[in-house]
Amino acid sequence: MVKKIEIHLKEDPLSTLRIFIMEKSLNKNEIKKLDNIEFIHDKYNSLTIDQKNKLIEFTASQLKNKFDLEEPIYDQLFSFCLISSFEKEFQHNNKLINILMEDLSNMHLLDKICQTLFSIMDHEYDFASNNSLIAAHSLAFIIELGIRLNKFHSKNEFNSEHTQHVIKYITSNLLARSNINNEEMRIGLVYYLSRIDTKPQLYLQKILSRFGESLLESVFNKYFMNPEKNKTALYFLKEHLSVFLGGSAFIAEMTQSVLQAQMLKNPDEFIKLLTQFLKAPLNELDDYKNITIHVSFLLKKAFAINHSKLINSLMDIILDHLETIKNQKKDMYLLAGDIIIDILLSARTKQSRQFINKISSLNKDILNDNKQQIKFKKTNVHPIKLNMEAKAKMNSSPPSVLDEILLLAS
Repeated sequence: MVKKIEIHLKEDPLSTLRIFIMEKSLNKNEIKKLDNIEFIHDKYNSLTIDQKNKLIEFTASQLKNKFDLEEPIYDQLFSFCLISSFEKEFQHNNKLINILMEDLSNMHLLDKICQTLFSIMDHEYDFASNNSLIAAHSLAFIIELGIRLNKFHSKNEFNSEHTQHVIKYITSNLLARSNINNEEMRIGLVYYLSRIDTKPQLYLQKILSRFGESLLESVFNKYFMNPEKNKTALYFLKEHLSVFLGGSAFIAEMTQSVLQAQMLKNPDEFIKLLTQFLKAPLNELDDYKNITIHVSFLLKKAFAINHSKLINSLMDIILDHLETIKNQKKDMYLLAGDIIIDILLSARTKQSRQFINKISSLNKDILNDNKQQIKFKKTNVHPIKLNMEAKAKMNSSPPSVLDEILLLAS
């Protein structure tokens, strides 16, 4: 029980923490009492970097030994996740993952680790009313491990059936928890599904159709209202907004609704964000097409409410957007012009007609410069248009999965 910790008060910090990792009879719920957490916390903070690394190596050896002896590894992983929660960065977890992945011949151990982490995570989210650092570290650990395994697998390294089994196990179990009303889980799912090479877009579209709107609103609120989380929210948007923009008709329409609401609530900051977002290079035609569609609908909304500042800002953004590819990708340029005109035709204001004429003129200039007519099929504007008309990589180091889970979910 808890008294077993007190027996070792005179031991050096590293020995005490090794015993804490090794001891399987400790009552983990008792350990989470404030005094015991502070005791472990103080011991861990007194370690040097080298001692912390030795503790990670010791944990890895304990996991392997327990597994070989067919003994449970729940307590060792729980203790490690608790200790990891004292670190401000995800580095502690990553080092253990690095050691475990040095030998991928024993995928059975990684399989068991994933099963155990899911068990810890489920218990902690339930025990702590969805507010547990131990659960967040367990979730981040699983996600990072799944991404790493998928990366090795996609390069035909360790391309075994058991590797595929562990990846599928992680994916299916994360998806099975997508119905949980928990922001950490939702952010983790989007993070994971958008980074594994197999790109299970069908799964991603399904979960976004369930909670994508509330998640996107939450991230925007963090960006606009919380300076401490601004950079992480911006990174999330840069990494994942294209998934929302190019989603199914339902998801795209939902995303446009969120964008319009945020634009009207925070017009100046929204324009700055949109300008910054469009500075990132868009190599895929679909990505360019999708952002053009959404910005055009935002401009249409600005015309509808006669918001002169938004109108002028969005027109400038669209023109800059076109200018960036004018000389390099003329097919994209002309396609964008067709999209913009098609969407704005129903705005029916003097200013919108003037802008349409300007876009038409620019397109004609491009065609004349080429001295040939480039034929396009009539643009099938993204399904978002059909639905709506019917209804009338930051300069700084990217945040870890744990950063995104903790900063954006809290």
